[in-house]
Amino acid sequence: MFLLPHGTSSGLAHISLPQHGYDTYGGYLPSGADLVNGSMTVVDAQRVCNSMADCMGFTSVAIPGDAPSVTPTQIYLKASNEWVTHESHLSFIKKRPECLDVSLVRYRRSGAGPYCCEGANCPAEHAFAAAELHCSMPASAPYGAPLCTSLRGDPLQNLAVTAKASAQSQWSYAENAGLSVVQDGIIDASTFFHSRCDSGPQWFRLTFQTPMVLYQIALHNRPDFKARLVGARLQVSARNGTTLATIPITSARSMYVWTIRPTVLGASQIELQLPSKDGCLHFVELETFGMSVDEFKSGKSTFGQEPPKSPGGAHTLQDSASRGAPINSPNAAPDASSETRASSASYRGDSLPTSPPPPSLSNEPVRAVLIASDDSVALRMATTTSATTMVLVALQVLWVKMHWINIWQ
Repeated sequence: MFLLPHGTSSGLAHISLPQHGYDTYGGYLPSGADLVNGSMTVVDAQRVCNSMADCMGFTSVAIPGDAPSVTPTQIYLKASNEWVTHESHLSFIKKRPECLDVSLVRYRRSGAGPYCCEGANCPAEHAFAAAELHCSMPASAPYGAPLCTSLRGDPLQNLAVTAKASAQSQWSYAENAGLSVVQDGIIDASTFFHSRCDSGPQWFRLTFQTPMVLYQIALHNRPDFKARLVGARLQVSARNGTTLATIPITSARSMYVWTIRPTVLGASQIELQLPSKDGCLHFVELETFGMSVDEFKSGKSTFGQEPPKSPGGAHTLQDSASRGAPINSPNAAPDASSETRASSASYRGDSLPTSPPPPSLSNEPVRAVLIASDDSVALRMATTTSATTMVLVALQVLWVKMHWINIWQ
């Protein structure tokens, strides 16, 4: 099932790709947030971009007149829509509508979690990524978010508030508000952590006093320069250094929500890593929702989620972790008023460059990356959904790849 902006429906008809329009600007999408590049027409680039949920637009070298629409030229597809004015480039920004009647709110109480989906058009958890082909969800949630009506019991605490924060470096200027502001549970877009932009790779780390059970992680990006987070990854580790989960950041969004399936047991550390040597790591808030392993083992937590179409009743967090199954319980509606929203106040960010350099990208087409990326999405969705949906996803991937082949032939 793929979510359309005006509603939902199911069937093979939704394997067809959306036909989004594009706005054209005199400028370029900066280096970073790269998805695919190659020689193609603007029309073909639009078709490829429409087949990728992470694609927000693309940049080409400016050619007078309408030549780019019919003449192949070098195209750079991007997971960002923050364009910079430049006379030698054109940028095409995807006009993907917002998903209607869909919102992500906190479960029951301000400052607690997890974030859950509220509204008539909320997709199934496994269908969030596919829904974004057609419309923009409130946050990037590639692993989905639970329906608010499916949750029961007490909400989960934000474990980041009591964790120890550390970083590889800190920016020495006013933009950096320090470590504490990104773990205090207050979503204020005017204050954020900012690392240095050299001597990388940069990292930010939360260390828990005792091993934890993690259900969901949420990351709030800086309001501008969002593309700088693309390519970063979250790594969850145990006390002995064993990696328990690795989560890539693949698009420039204001908010990311990762609902972890199965639940991670024994997490002692979460590290946000930016691999590049000259990258700037900055963000507004990092939230982690779960409980201590001791609380988990005692069975005292009442938090749970009702599995869809399951006659067996509600599952607790313990059930999910032991069986590796999605945990899903009605009976507990969220408090919509408790949703924390980013501040709309103006803030003191870095200024855009007045004389921007052109994109420094390789001219070698990156076709394998696109195919591999979609395979991973299909595999991830196949592990969390029904046989029928697996077939639909596989058909969609095959259909999309046939169009890529036709484009580059």
